[in-house]
Amino acid sequence: MNICPLSPEVKLVLDECRLKGLLNEDFVTNFLRRANTELPLKIALIGKMKAGKSSLINALIFQNEVLAADVKPLTAVLTKISYNEEEQTSITVNFFNEQDIRDMEQSSDEAIQEQLTRLKNITDWKQQLGTVDKEISLEELKEYTVAGGQYSPIVKEVNIKYHHDALRGLCIYDTPGFNDPVRSRVEATKVAVSTCQILIFAHDTTSHYDIVEKNMLLSQVAFAQTSKMVDVITKVDTCNDIDEWDNIIEYLNQGKQSIIQELGEQNHIAKLLSDSQIYYVSALMGLIGYKRQRSEVLNDFEKMVSIHICQLLDISEPSEFILNSNIATLCDHINNLANQKEKFIASSFPNELRGELLKSIQDLQRKISADESLKNTLCSSVDIIKQEIHNVQEIRDMLMSKFKSNKLYSELCSMINAKGDSLIIQRDTLSKREFTTENYPEGSIFNSERNNNYSRYTKFVKNFTTDLRLNLIDFKSNFATCVREYIRTALNEILVSLKLSLNDINYYTETIINCCDQIISEITISIPSHTLSGPIWDNPQDAEYSNDFDEYFTDSRIRDLLYVFKTSAKSFIWNDEVSKFQMQIFDATENLSNKLKGAIEDPTEKMKELEDISSRIDINKKRIAAIEQIIEKYGSIFNM
Repeated sequence: MNICPLSPEVKLVLDECRLKGLLNEDFVTNFLRRANTELPLKIALIGKMKAGKSSLINALIFQNEVLAADVKPLTAVLTKISYNEEEQTSITVNFFNEQDIRDMEQSSDEAIQEQLTRLKNITDWKQQLGTVDKEISLEELKEYTVAGGQYSPIVKEVNIKYHHDALRGLCIYDTPGFNDPVRSRVEATKVAVSTCQILIFAHDTTSHYDIVEKNMLLSQVAFAQTSKMVDVITKVDTCNDIDEWDNIIEYLNQGKQSIIQELGEQNHIAKLLSDSQIYYVSALMGLIGYKRQRSEVLNDFEKMVSIHICQLLDISEPSEFILNSNIATLCDHINNLANQKEKFIASSFPNELRGELLKSIQDLQRKISADESLKNTLCSSVDIIKQEIHNVQEIRDMLMSKFKSNKLYSELCSMINAKGDSLIIQRDTLSKREFTTENYPEGSIFNSERNNNYSRYTKFVKNFTTDLRLNLIDFKSNFATCVREYIRTALNEILVSLKLSLNDINYYTETIINCCDQIISEITISIPSHTLSGPIWDNPQDAEYSNDFDEYFTDSRIRDLLYVFKTSAKSFIWNDEVSKFQMQIFDATENLSNKLKGAIEDPTEKMKELEDISSRIDINKKRIAAIEQIIEKYGSIFNM
């Protein structure tokens, strides 16, 4: 590897950006460090899940099943492959740290929670946290990389050093896709891809640059160091007709052209797409060919595919499998690109600089948007709260108007009268049913009937008195409900129309309701007991006892039992004599008004804050304009 110094043009752009303060100094330091360091050519294999990325690397580099590959999506972690000077394969693993676990625990995503459950089922998972460069064997690799592997839930990335001349000066990434639910692993993948000069985009036979693949480009490549792309259609062995192969290329090309047209030809991504070549391959076909060359036994699935390929292409020899897999052609193209690594590494610097400037514009736009939203909120908050206070000050008069009609008092009186009528009807019904000759037979001084009748009457009166008490207790509950519902309805009509906050509405309403409950709680239910000194001797017994019952439990006495409710109802009359209820409304209104007034900050401080926000917005807009001028001024450098 050779050092690729910065071109004079890139230095000029960098110096101007630094002079105008448009770049983060940490970025500049790292940028200059890279420019004075021997760098490998980085290649990333990207694509959707199940696009066949791992199988493609197996065929291109290892010519064997080193990385796990299947019809199911298996690659669960970012895998980095580089050259090993020693004639052996070295594999190291980096695990999640404690912060990664905390982030996962705070997520509500079902996939993350499932991953976390699997992770905590690993016996020694706590001991593995934060471990880096743990050495494992090739035989153990699948347990650390595949989706169902024992340790894959806790692995962040894997590094494979492989002794193969084709890997000299290269670094290749096999990515798990950007829909990994674990944020830190996604970020590691994004960082790795953003530093790659060449992207190999794997598509299966059904993908034609759909919305998912388009979003991959827009979210990653726009800010990456990438200066070359290669489109690879995988799994062509799944086609039933060889004529479909050319059609698939045409479909993919149509998808590319659609994105190019949408982005515009001068767009960096559009230029990469225009320049990218399309290859179709069958990694599985190639791997079967290599396996047969080594006289290895095929598994049942490989045997089935082998028969299909023989029939599809009319071939049988292992070399024919390798040739028709198109792996060699793709490998030649990648080798040709690798031979130009100095060119691609050199072009990565203006690409990286352009990407950093574009990211700065995005960050500044987000800050401006947030500040403008905050500015709008501050401008309106004082006016809103002042209006709310004005609304609260109107509440007292509106409530007074609502209660001056004494509608609540009228409703309660009607309710009390209806309850009195109900109790009288209940009394008459029970009396008619109770006082009969069957229940109270005539007796003489020589038998026990008079004593029995006396005992029955005493029990009946006691039960009737108990029923009265329970009736009145239940009525008290209904009485309270009636008051509460009236108050809630009255307040809701007033408060909602004034557009107060839900918390303020609840605070005000509950304060008034609590006052009403306290007034009603003071109602005491008292029913005088009634007993006879002894049995009645006159006949007929039923008539005598009935007369005693009617004389005691008269209509007026029963209605007098409800007098305490009428007294309570008068508490809700609005008149010139300020009642406890009226005072509670006044106090609650004053408290709510004070509460809202306290929420208003000093207008002077708010105006100063508004000035600071406006100043930040102006500064950031000027920074965006300066960056856009740089990009336009040095467009030819960025489009190298």
